[in-house]
Amino acid sequence: MTESKKLNQLIKKIIDDLEWGSPHSWSTKNFKMLAGMIRAKTNHSTPNQQLKELFLSFPLNEKVSPRQEVKEALAKFAGYHSWEHYAFNNSESRNVNLKRHIKTYDARLLRTGYFIKLIIALLILTGIWFLLHQYAG
Repeated sequence: MTESKKLNQLIKKIIDDLEWGSPHSWSTKNFKMLAGMIRAKTNHSTPNQQLKELFLSFPLNEKVSPRQEVKEALAKFAGYHSWEHYAFNNSESRNVNLKRHIKTYDARLLRTGYFIKLIIALLILTGIWFLLHQYAG
């Protein structure tokens, strides 16, 4: 996954979490509030004008790349330790491996469920057989 796609996902997450609607409908006050919220949570000072330019450019194309400090601040604001932490946790290969792991785990649970059902069925059949032979003799 390219860096711009990761950044787009991060910005979308922030937009969704804020629940303020589209950044195009935000006022200057919203961007100032966002800058203040980022500063309060991350100790990073990100100018509201820079945030405005970035969020109004959403979705970003490959040519738009904010400074590393801005990416760090946005990732920390979204709850990650750093931009690298965010990028690692949102990589396609990691998501594919996670999905593969979940499928394997689900298959294992399914097999375990069938095995338990088989044991229960055998115990019931053994009990029935025992009762039939006890009363027959």
